[in-house]
Amino acid sequence: MKIILDTNVLLSNYLFQGYTADVFEHIWLNHEIFLSDWILNEFKEKCQNKFKISTILINEILKHLKQGSKIVNPTGTIPIECQDPDDNNVLHLAKFINANFIITGDKDLLNMKPFNTTEIISPRDYKIRYLI
Repeated sequence: MKIILDTNVLLSNYLFQGYTADVFEHIWLNHEIFLSDWILNEFKEKCQNKFKISTILINEILKHLKQGSKIVNPTGTIPIECQDPDDNNVLHLAKFINANFIITGDKDLLNMKPFNTTEIISPRDYKIRYLI
């Protein structure tokens, strides 16, 4: 399956662990993770500015993500479907790669479900459906 992990899922996995780490590990080992430079840049910005993570650690995490995922930068028109314009970048990637899932904790995205043929679910719902 083609799965997009939203920035908040990446942050939760690397900074807080918990059940999201179980979901991340399952997806990492069993599916294709797709990210974009936009998602990686947002992740980096949040780590630096909100969580004050060291540049060295951020770069290690980004290296890990790039090694285990496919980085795709979609072309074409960004959809205007979500109230938060930033979320449209995630939808753009989903549409471009024809993703099976977007895994996110973002309420605006979760309220949209589905987007075209892409199912949008929370890490908790993914865990209930696929890990328990």
